[in-house]
Amino acid sequence: MKKYIFFTSLLLLSKFGSAQFQPSKPYYQFTRIADSLFQRSDYHASIVFFNKAISALEGKAILDDRYNLAAAWALVGQPDSSFFHLNKIVKSGKFYDSYKLSHDEKFGSLHADARWQNCLEELKSKKKTVENLLNHALIKRLDSLKIEDQKWRNYSTKIRNKEVVPGNLTLDQVWKNSRIVDSLMYFEIKCIFLKYGYPNFDLVGENGSSAFWLLVQHQDRHPMLQDSILVAMKIEVDKGKASAQNYAYLLDRVKVNTGKLQVYGTQMVLNEKQTSYQPQPLIDSEKVNERRASVGLDSIEAYIALMNSQYYGTLKKE
Repeated sequence: MKKYIFFTSLLLLSKFGSAQFQPSKPYYQFTRIADSLFQRSDYHASIVFFNKAISALEGKAILDDRYNLAAAWALVGQPDSSFFHLNKIVKSGKFYDSYKLSHDEKFGSLHADARWQNCLEELKSKKKTVENLLNHALIKRLDSLKIEDQKWRNYSTKIRNKEVVPGNLTLDQVWKNSRIVDSLMYFEIKCIFLKYGYPNFDLVGENGSSAFWLLVQHQDRHPMLQDSILVAMKIEVDKGKASAQNYAYLLDRVKVNTGKLQVYGTQMVLNEKQTSYQPQPLIDSEKVNERRASVGLDSIEAYIALMNSQYYGTLKKE
């Protein structure tokens, strides 16, 4: 008997930034090669393939691909080319993490350049402007709801992985509490959605928007609510004001909850031998990696490997 499990928090391998375009097959192929070369520290070769990918999209790129290209140029001692791509990232209005950039050792060769501080200051200024417009009360509320939601699911994972949890709770006790929390969350989610629509980046920032999405993911007993929010979320994704990756997860969730084939393979199930996770049934499985790449998700193979490592306690040894 197959064991079906829904997952929503494994976004460690996803690309940051919302995709506002659909990368072509050549773009996907070139960036896969470029990423592999970059990870092997073959920066000159990775630059060649990142440039091929960007040329295939007439100068467009997923944000983290451009970030890695900028890093590669810095690592081979070409500051002008590195700043060219860094400036595009800054001007995109989708990346404000000056701390991440300033502490990324790959850009160490740029620190003595006057343009480096200008770049960081512009990021800080943009971040401050954005934060002043956010609904901080709603952000705080969403954060507290997310903490409660994740607490019981984290306990469940620890128990499955044979780790200790507070009070020596059993898996049945944890899931009982999780169901109670989900029931209470239904009313919270509905009230927020009716008042604000889908909370986008402009309203609550990326973290707040992601927190709301996570709560919606767990409303499997209310697929109609999930579907209504999905429609509103798509509008924000198309404007670059909600996460395309999160949208992919919620779309798959709704598809599975309504008995349809998923699109991106984000919802997983243990295989017959319970030795590995695999996607629940999906459309045109041979092209799933192209669809995943189009919204900034890593390959299905990498995702399965991550699932197996994260939830090792549920697997049987071969």
